[in-house]
Amino acid sequence: SEAVTTKTWYGLNSNFNASRSSPIYGNSNTVQPQAIKGYLYMVLANKPKTPIQVNLDNIAADLALKANANLSNVDNTGSATMAHASMPSGQYIDLPIPLTPNVYYTTVPSDGFVIARGTATGSADGAIFELATKEYSTTHVCIPYKGWGISASLAVQKGASIKINYVNATVNFVRFFYANGTAPQS
Repeated sequence: SEAVTTKTWYGLNSNFNASRSSPIYGNSNTVQPQAIKGYLYMVLANKPKTPIQVNLDNIAADLALKANANLSNVDNTGSATMAHASMPSGQYIDLPIPLTPNVYYTTVPSDGFVIARGTATGSADGAIFELATKEYSTTHVCIPYKGWGISASLAVQKGASIKINYVNATVNFVRFFYANGTAPQS
């Protein structure tokens, strides 16, 4: 391609073709647009590093405070903390009420406790309320008075499937209470 410039000036046209003055112009292998080279900078941080001070004399003492795998070196304070972590928290979620008794119907989201409450229907045989996982169960038998409350609770591990078996009773609610150590942070 040739470098041609056309300019209109007061009705007159003038043409300039640089390739007529030198064969280098119009040759795309030797002539290119102006280029500027530069460096690209990325800012990864805008504050100076903070020095970390390590007291090597305390490392052995700090490691001695770490609980071992079988927890045999946990002191009374650590034992109390672990016991508290396994107790029910105030945080719970309502689980769906099962439509039929004696069927595994839901899976719990974390370690914690399932509490089911219901009402006796007043049969002469009394009411039975059972809460179970595949490994454990708890049963509550109620005297046969209509309207009396009946409940069952069970500690459960994360992922356990639960079922409720009830006879001569209705289910009012089923709640999963998180253990203190597994409760979502709010």
